[in-house]
Amino acid sequence: MLTERGGRGGAVEVAVPRMCAMLALTAIHDVFKVEALLPRVRPEHAPFKGFAAGDVINDHDVAMYYVLDHFPEALPSFAGLDATQRHSVLFTQSKMSFNHGWLVQAEAPPHALFARFKRVIMAGEANPPDVSFYFVHWLTDLAGAVPNPLDGSERLVLGFPYQVLGSFITSFSVLSALATQTETEVFETYLESYWRDAAPRLRLGAPPSGEHAIAMMRLLCQAQSTEAQESVLAAWEKLSADDEKVLCDEMSRTGIADQHFRASAQKRPGGPAILVYYSPQLVRSLTPDSASQALAILAEVRRHPYPHGTRTHPTLPPRHPSPSSPRCTATPTPMVPEPTLPYPHGTRAHPRRGAPPRCLALLILVCTLRTFLPVVIFAFGCGRTFIS
Repeated sequence: MLTERGGRGGAVEVAVPRMCAMLALTAIHDVFKVEALLPRVRPEHAPFKGFAAGDVINDHDVAMYYVLDHFPEALPSFAGLDATQRHSVLFTQSKMSFNHGWLVQAEAPPHALFARFKRVIMAGEANPPDVSFYFVHWLTDLAGAVPNPLDGSERLVLGFPYQVLGSFITSFSVLSALATQTETEVFETYLESYWRDAAPRLRLGAPPSGEHAIAMMRLLCQAQSTEAQESVLAAWEKLSADDEKVLCDEMSRTGIADQHFRASAQKRPGGPAILVYYSPQLVRSLTPDSASQALAILAEVRRHPYPHGTRTHPTLPPRHPSPSSPRCTATPTPMVPEPTLPYPHGTRAHPRRGAPPRCLALLILVCTLRTFLPVVIFAFGCGRTFIS
């Protein structure tokens, strides 16, 4: 993003191609959160990341990768980049397959969080400049998560408690441990480190152990602020025995065969390990005043994750397979409405809205410029280790 002329200590200048790639990614990366735009897998591309022909790709990140890979011209901001920059954008959206927010907030189980990126590391495909590009993109995404303030650097400095922003930045180093440790070991080490960092201000002891340990540490990460964390820990002591058991069992599933947490080893292997999207947001929105209700809701969602109170997903094995059957390691995703892109009959026009304006991508870039540039300067000041 920024380079130094004349080596270390020299004048700083913008790496224009890299900046263009970052601006393009900033403009387009969340476009498929608009459910009406979600694509459907065409027969010639099936299967695609677990989606069969005709399926709606209801994960916005996978949907983005599908369109970038098969229909790049649908996003002119991306199509106009040179080959090197398109490769970097594709890496962040596909090969890396890593959601940093899922780690920082302990939102996802180890399989959904790390499994694919570990394969990339072990195959030697993790190019350091591309990994650095991802982390800068993640900071800009964080800064632009809400409409105001317009300057992204203000959002980072004023919109987050110091410990929250600090946990984001310090967690960048976690990925390097995947080269030598399992996904579950890396995640558990992160949870224990977060607990130790929070211990002085929350008057906590050593990281917990026992069947409740992983659930408590993940909930502490999800709460983030001191006030919310105190209320969650207090609400945990008031949980019903049934709700506590559900949270302990479900939040300590790894989703990976033959891996379990040291602190909360599963007595009865089974799956799947469910990723409850936006559970940290639920926890923070209901704390500190309604922390007990937040935990009860999370328990109920994990108790009945499928329609009509069943314990069986239509495409997955039973949650507790017999010892002779394979472990279920999938993480199901929620269903969403029908898509409209790619459009029928090879057209580029929505059937009800007409052809998309060619200037839309340029307009988005201009609107995001004021948010993005201060964040680049902020990120460069935080440390050059993750800026290429």
